[in-house]
Amino acid sequence: MGGFILGFDNDPPSIFEQQLRFIRESAIPVAMVGLLTALPGTQLYRRLLKEGRLLLESTGNNTHDALNFIPRMNTETLVEGYKALLKSIYAPEEYYRRVLRFLEQRGPSAARSIHKFSDYVAVAKSLLRQGLLDRSRFAYWRFLAKTLLHHRRSFDTAMALAIMGYHLRRITESYCES
Repeated sequence: MGGFILGFDNDPPSIFEQQLRFIRESAIPVAMVGLLTALPGTQLYRRLLKEGRLLLESTGNNTHDALNFIPRMNTETLVEGYKALLKSIYAPEEYYRRVLRFLEQRGPSAARSIHKFSDYVAVAKSLLRQGLLDRSRFAYWRFLAKTLLHHRRSFDTAMALAIMGYHLRRITESYCES
């Protein structure tokens, strides 16, 4: 997992592509990208208040929330770039490719973690939702096939990451459509 923030004063227009390239090259499956938030009591908050750039108190949510300050980058450019980055990193083919690279770099799991009844239920739900009902089912099946062929001992991790990726894609889609 990795955390990333967009909206710093020195972020160039190429920041979205730079972050996508870094996430891709680093094989980070779960990349939590958020917008910079000025929290009360911080130096950033005091500076933006002094500069007259503070808009409202932060809720503390730096994902899918309104900016609470006026950024140096055009606000529409920042928000649209943020949405485009989220869509890119959680597009099924892109996401599964990163997971496979992660599994390759990490090596096999030391122990199996699918051993409780609830784990089997989660796998069954994933096979149903992602493997049959989801529009990206073919990417899902290709991912599982590659996992079984090349990373069989990491199947538990692959399934957990497939489920997380599905969840994050659904959240991203609902946010980006609003």
